[in-house]
Amino acid sequence: DAPLSAEEYSGNLFIDYIEGSEALMSSPMIGSIAHCVVLLRLPEGSDVSGVAEQIKVNANPRKWICVEAEAVEVRTSGNIVMLVMSSQTAVDKVVSNFELLSL
Repeated sequence: DAPLSAEEYSGNLFIDYIEGSEALMSSPMIGSIAHCVVLLRLPEGSDVSGVAEQIKVNANPRKWICVEAEAVEVRTSGNIVMLVMSSQTAVDKVVSNFELLSL
């Protein structure tokens, strides 16, 4: 797990940095499996659904060049946006856990 710098937003969230936001990414350092989960905390008053839609439209499941994520999902809870790209099974589990935490 690693926080994203402003410069890393475009390559991992597929959007420009948003002032006052924070992002954390979990992804293998090396491997042949396409897997990435990014949590983005937006400042209060942000257009959360608009940002989530931007991420969804721009997400590139082939960002790893040699491998491609089977599934891509973007979800929101409050001022948090989650992007997950991985196998369908992994995406389903991550989304399910995120939704449980959002209750």
